[in-house]
Amino acid sequence: MSQLCDLYDHAGSDDDAIAIADDLTLACLLLVSSDPQQGLARKLELESQGYYVICAHLATEALQLMQWMPFDLVIVDTVLPDMHGLDLISQIAARTPHLPIILAAPPSDLAHDFRSWTADAVVDHTSSGASLLVHVMTLLQGRKCAH
Repeated sequence: MSQLCDLYDHAGSDDDAIAIADDLTLACLLLVSSDPQQGLARKLELESQGYYVICAHLATEALQLMQWMPFDLVIVDTVLPDMHGLDLISQIAARTPHLPIILAAPPSDLAHDFRSWTADAVVDHTSSGASLLVHVMTLLQGRKCAH
């Protein structure tokens, strides 16, 4: 059985302790979403499952973050203010070919666009968090985390 360590928030209250296995490596996900409410909901859902999530609201911000941090998986919305999500996933795939990418898009956006093939998985941007979680777990299964 793995050893457990207690993590406390800055308040130091014993009631806030969280037990995490010492040998557990959290996967670090980059979530690129221009919708703050939807992005926060996805972030909270993913974090509730033990993932470490960094959010970006612009494609340029996401590309900058990728220069400074290793990510285990990227989730990209197609609608971004500064670049189409399909263009962003093409750039990500060119820079980091083995990084899994999930594209969140309306089905009508992808009907005839071959650029969506760059993504390892495509989810309907309005689908439940459970659908996204299944794809995240599947793509990360057996991968060694970047940290």
